[in-house]
Amino acid sequence: MNKRKSENARTRVKEADRGRHEAELCNEDIRYMWFPKGPNL
Repeated sequence: MNKRKSENARTRVKEADRGRHEAELCNEDIRYMWFPKGPNL
């Protein structure tokens, strides 16, 4: 059961990583994703 749980966690991390790389291709998308109200610079 523990092994299965860690495998699921690893898969989730891979999916998050893939999403991050795709978002980096569109800087506008990642900016709005992390700063819904826009970054206060």
